[in-house]
Amino acid sequence: MNREDIIERFSNLNIGHSQGERAPHKLLLLLLALAKYQQGITNISFREVEKTLSPLLETYAPPTKSKPAPQLPYWHLQTDEIWEVENAAEIPRQAKGFPTMQGLRASHGHLSESVIDCFNAEPALVEKIAVSLLFEHFPESLHQDILGTVGLS
Repeated sequence: MNREDIIERFSNLNIGHSQGERAPHKLLLLLLALAKYQQGITNISFREVEKTLSPLLETYAPPTKSKPAPQLPYWHLQTDEIWEVENAAEIPRQAKGFPTMQGLRASHGHLSESVIDCFNAEPALVEKIAVSLLFEHFPESLHQDILGTVGLS
């Protein structure tokens, strides 16, 4: 994939809705992944995602009756072809086919190799995509809080 393909993939994310509002789950995970990339970390354990993404979901996602579910964006972001879960096929599954929490907690995810290659060739693209995600999906009043929480500069 080239630069334009990467930008298009990030712009055309399959984003779910919760109670009539856009669900920011994948977006927050991507902002976290972009922050980790800036820090030189490309492989993120699900345990780290769970620890960091859960409070973000509590704060920035539409309220729900159930507790935040970081496993959903972690797993489903793969369909957008910019995120991969290592050894996804080997992770044990529940009866309905979704991975078990135990299996996920033993896994690692990362931006796809083509995304990383593009970022390595053009580091400024990380900031461009982060800014685009923020402006397209979050009120400007939340931008600094989100950036600070995920650690994105």
